[in-house]
Amino acid sequence: MKVGRVAIITRGRYAGKKVVIIQPQDTGSKAHPFSYALVAGIERYPSKVTRRMGAKKVEKRSRIKPFIKVVNYNHLMPTRYTLELEGLKGVVSNDTFKEVSQREDAKKTVKKALEERYTSGKNRWFFTPLLDNVDNHRKLCHSPVHKRDPSTESETLRRCFPLLDLTSRSFSAVIQELNSELLVPVVLFYLVLRGLDTIEDDMALPLDRKVPLLRNFYNIMKIDGWQFHESREKDRELLENFDVVITELKKLKPEYYAVIEEMTIKMGNGMADYAQNDELIQNGVQTVDDYELYCHYVAGLVGEGLTKLFLLSGYGDPKLAELPSLTESMGQLLQKNNIIRDVREDWEEGRRWYPRDIWIKHVDKWDDIFDNKYEEKALNCVSEMVLNGLKHFVFRNPDVIRRNVKITRGDTCHIMIDCQQNMHGVYKVFRRYIRKIRVKNDPKDPSYLDISSRCEKIEKYIEAKGNMKELTLKATQRQKHLSIILLCLGAAIVALWLNLYPRIFEDAGGRFQKLITANIVAIGRDEL
Repeated sequence: MKVGRVAIITRGRYAGKKVVIIQPQDTGSKAHPFSYALVAGIERYPSKVTRRMGAKKVEKRSRIKPFIKVVNYNHLMPTRYTLELEGLKGVVSNDTFKEVSQREDAKKTVKKALEERYTSGKNRWFFTPLLDNVDNHRKLCHSPVHKRDPSTESETLRRCFPLLDLTSRSFSAVIQELNSELLVPVVLFYLVLRGLDTIEDDMALPLDRKVPLLRNFYNIMKIDGWQFHESREKDRELLENFDVVITELKKLKPEYYAVIEEMTIKMGNGMADYAQNDELIQNGVQTVDDYELYCHYVAGLVGEGLTKLFLLSGYGDPKLAELPSLTESMGQLLQKNNIIRDVREDWEEGRRWYPRDIWIKHVDKWDDIFDNKYEEKALNCVSEMVLNGLKHFVFRNPDVIRRNVKITRGDTCHIMIDCQQNMHGVYKVFRRYIRKIRVKNDPKDPSYLDISSRCEKIEKYIEAKGNMKELTLKATQRQKHLSIILLCLGAAIVALWLNLYPRIFEDAGGRFQKLITANIVAIGRDEL
């Protein structure tokens, strides 16, 4: 590490941010007994400006919010680029972090130096978010196994894909790489269920209007030209243009349409039952059984429907028909993770999906969960919810109560890299996170013993499996995809398809893994 070297932070709050090294410390110090560097980076990048903008607006949009930080060498990925900022030499040192006033003065100096460099037009690559580079590199390098051909599509079908992009950040790209047999059925299945979900989530929609819509949606999707303009949800554009979905539904093979209709009936009635439950409206979910039934309606049925579509197409493994619990389990897991993580957002919007059977053990009133005075009790409640969901992405993290929590980009990259070669890498990742959970586990937490027991079982399993000699680079795609399902919850449905339907995604797993590695290396060294 050298002064002026540009690097990328790979862990923590600033994961994915570009920084310039101001002062490297190869031998560490008494306060930081490890190799580290003092770095300066950009927390908020300047906004785009155009020639038509006035001077004041350009000046405002050119502002930068910097940060300075002590970063472990292990959490820095150096690039071949350098950034010479003479004005920063001596500004940031170990003493800078001792007093708040010193730190703020240093940040002001860094801000001035970076803004001067930006307005001069030099080193513009440093002043753009890394995600822009990721997206451009992905577009250049990624070669889909099955490429969608819009020229062969009808006008109404082409209009469905922007709606898919609008309503799904994670599923859209992967759905569009399905083969031609399954592409349209899965797109329409997703849009129909998303339409149901939009109606259910709209808290401003009167109950006497919402319930008939939910229960009769399977009939509504047969009405030519039907649109809905009463929703105020963020995905309302889908309902406002639902006529194009209906047009394409009528062109589907009868067997595909029957699956979509069946799942729509089940999900619509399930959502309506919950919407009409006075106790649920007033007091939220009461029992764990009710909580899991809700997860079944809104997520388990999605997995069931997708599995049936794949089996009908001939691309699914016939054994899946004998394992309905597999897709149900995955759906439950995904939905529970979202409910646990989004507790703050749901509370602010008047929803409560944490079952009373669990939270009443920790606080007297539901609102106490979000009171800082009861933070420890709130964490214990989240721990029990996590134990119920068998997932620990948000284990003993107080930010779950304060804001929406997501896994960092840096952690995602590390997991993907560690898992891409063989099962040994998968076991290493499991061991790393299980040990983090054990360290965080609090003896004062009522769930302490249960969590400790579960962690111990997982570690014993890892130790037993990790010594098997046959786990080499020849590990199968099925094993690799299963590891991704378990570790990257955000990409779980993608990995599930890769695992269960290899004929559709032939070689997709290898391409995806190569792409991830290529992105990280190229972005870090050549694409800044």
